[in-house]
Amino acid sequence: MLSGTPKSFYIFIGEEYGIKEKYLDNLKKHYHDATEISKVSELLNVMSRKQIIPLKPKLYISRYDEEFIQSLDKNSTDKINKMSSKIIGTLVCIFEIPKHTSKCVKYLPDYTVSFDKINIEFVKKYLNADFPQIDKNLIDFSVRRHSDYKGAYNTCISLKNADSYVLEQYDNESISKVLGLNSASSEKQFRYGIASRNFAGCISIIDTYSGQLESLLYIFLSTMIDLERLLSNPKQKSDLIRYSKCWNVTDIYHMFMNAYAELEKSRTMSVYDVYNGLVYLIGLLQFSPIPEKR
Repeated sequence: MLSGTPKSFYIFIGEEYGIKEKYLDNLKKHYHDATEISKVSELLNVMSRKQIIPLKPKLYISRYDEEFIQSLDKNSTDKINKMSSKIIGTLVCIFEIPKHTSKCVKYLPDYTVSFDKINIEFVKKYLNADFPQIDKNLIDFSVRRHSDYKGAYNTCISLKNADSYVLEQYDNESISKVLGLNSASSEKQFRYGIASRNFAGCISIIDTYSGQLESLLYIFLSTMIDLERLLSNPKQKSDLIRYSKCWNVTDIYHMFMNAYAELEKSRTMSVYDVYNGLVYLIGLLQFSPIPEKR
């Protein structure tokens, strides 16, 4: 998929968000045009109609379309085969909640691509290819600070833009402080604060957080995914096990959708206050049940 002509339809599942984005970026470069859509059915309706002005091939991205998931059944393969032939360009559907991903694997295995957490050596391999100008020791440093690809990638972006003299003069701990990497401990506490519905604790963290506030929106999403996994399989090992009793599946789903809505605003609105968005989400933690997306 990273080379040649992409297929017309993919379903991306799995927990490695950064690798998904890497593949999406590659598809965006192929088409030079991408559009986020809310419902797959609406796109297909457009594709099925005759156009006065022919549509140009482009990338369409659908995230967490509940309607699409509910439509999957044993006849889905035939339906999708007919559907994909109508798409001018490529449609990528993204799902992360386990019950959704298992349904995709069950009914549409030929279209489903799983991005599970990858080995650290593969993370290094990706980063060395992405940043050939960065010293391998700094790549290793980035991976030690963030075992996931996305976190290490963001660190490499900062290192790439840093003055080489500064990097030569500072030790790893000093570089961590300069780049705000010491905020990793705050992110972990924020994760615990969300899981325990600790309003005061979460507010205290965002007030003192040294990293980019937008990254805390991703913590909201990943925390909800981990909590949903715990409810699906209480025997699995997780640092959130002690907080799982604070949640039910409906609350997790509504919290996830609220957090994703705020993340979408941060990406699409020219003026967006991330701090106020986080305060809004933290405030929702106090409700039982969690309100649906506004």
